[in-house]
Amino acid sequence: FNQIEYTLTITTTPGGTTNPAPGSYQHPCSSSVQVTAINDPCYEFDHWELDTVNVGSTNPYTVTMDADHTLHAVFAITNYTLTITTTTGGTTSPSPGAHVYPCSTSVPVTAIADACYKLDHWELDGSPVGSANPYTVHMDDDHTLRAVFTKINYTLTITSTAGGTTSPSPGSHGYPCSTNVPVTAIPDACYKLDHWELDGDPVGSANPY
Repeated sequence: FNQIEYTLTITTTPGGTTNPAPGSYQHPCSSSVQVTAINDPCYEFDHWELDTVNVGSTNPYTVTMDADHTLHAVFAITNYTLTITTTTGGTTSPSPGAHVYPCSTSVPVTAIADACYKLDHWELDGSPVGSANPYTVHMDDDHTLRAVFTKINYTLTITSTAGGTTSPSPGSHGYPCSTNVPVTAIPDACYKLDHWELDGDPVGSANPY
């Protein structure tokens, strides 16, 4: 008598290989053959199909050679989540929230500041990564990207001719964007306020301005 041999044919989808390598192998009847799935970078092993039937994701998988069999390893590209958040003062494109991308994808994220705000910097996974806008995230893992906005400050420079002073006093003063700053002219004896000039243009004599 001769022992019967059966053929095990191993195949895969793109994204990985197996040990033994894909191909056809002869094995004695009733022998147990262990096959291991080995994923490529950016892929993960999803499941086995034995003779086209899904038999789960146990890895390695053992085939009992009671007939000719085909074992197919199915790989899937790995997906990672990019979670985008912001401080007060703006939004982003893509919008804040959780977004799923295939491994190795480059995702540009644009900060969109509200009126009177500007992008100060980005934080990737809690670490500052500069203020380039847009900022591109390479999806090699799950990541969190935070847009940090700050309120814009502007400088009010007050000057006067001879004959008086002001409150606030002449000089440079910083104020947040959209602040209303009343400035009062205080004439010296024998002087009166004639008019104000804003950025070189006359704007009347209301006091305070």
